Amino acid sequence: MNDDANKESNWNWETFATSTNNSVLEVSVNYTAAGVATVRFDITYANGETHYQLYKNIAVTSGAVKAFVTCEKSYVVLHGDAPEVPEVATIASIAVTTPPTVTTYYYGGMDEIDFRTGGMVVTATYTDETTAPVALADLSISDITIADGDQNITIALKDDANIKTTQKITLAEGTAVGEPDMTSGWWTAFSGYYDVAPEVETEIAMDLYAASPLAENYHTPVLVLANKERGADGYAEYAALRLDNFGWGDGFVNDDANKESNWNWETFATSTNNSVLEVSVNYTAAGVATVRFDITYANGETHYQLYKNIAVTSGAVKAFVTCEKCSVAIH
Repeated sequence: MNDDANKESNWNWETFATSTNNSVLEVSVNYTAAGVATVRFDITYANGETHYQLYKNIAVTSGAVKAFVTCEKSYVVLHGDAPEVPEVATIASIAVTTPPTVTTYYYGGMDEIDFRTGGMVVTATYTDETTAPVALADLSISDITIADGDQNITIALKDDANIKTTQKITLAEGTAVGEPDMTSGWWTAFSGYYDVAPEVETEIAMDLYAASPLAENYHTPVLVLANKERGADGYAEYAALRLDNFGWGDGFVNDDANKESNWNWETFATSTNNSVLEVSVNYTAAGVATVRFDITYANGETHYQLYKNIAVTSGAVKAFVTCEKCSVAIH
């Protein structure tokens, strides 16, 4: 990229055009095993004055770089033997040097799950014993088998499947809510009930599976606080709270004073699938409840959604989860 961050020089531009004739010019080229090159020109004018021109951060492909010189309305006399081309370092091995943030998966009826790469660092060791991280885009990752227990996932170079390593993950079956093919309609798929007591935090942990991108932002789990089980006489909802900064109910006012979140709305729809979601419910003896969603995307990114000032009746709070066109495995 031709910008000031990637080049520098100390030319005297007032004399540049009149001084380059009959100069001695040396050009040096270097690049790292990670494929970042620098090129430097060092010139000595006929009058003894010296200057330089440097170019940095040139992206190259390791092992595939050739250099040559061309001239326009000038000429050069190359001298000395062509330099011996050093042996180019290549990747000898790879290893997972930082494991993924999440290595335990819960499933509920689905027949495939994608590997969660978030937080993982794979490091290559080169033949010259240098090391450098490998971009995830340069790796192939084997499929996950849907079965309880530990399994080793194979991670290999796309360019050489023989250079590989493994990462252990663990699978366990959770309690499914919502059809795994994302067809559950509104108010058709429900979890069991959680009895919430005052001054005691109730936690609900789940793995979230959804279309990517979501057809709608609200095709994600909803946490409902109610006074009784659905269908019972006098059933009422204190709050129904969606993951996407929207809620309603007899005890909740849906305004900015009662909710906050740190979503990146540009990536929300494409990032919720294969996430880990933790919901915490608290309410005071005075009957004021809060609900917080904490999510870890498959890429390791974290966000939250908080709802506050929900009016409930002490001693009569039941929580449950419902899903529309998504699926969760509660654990």
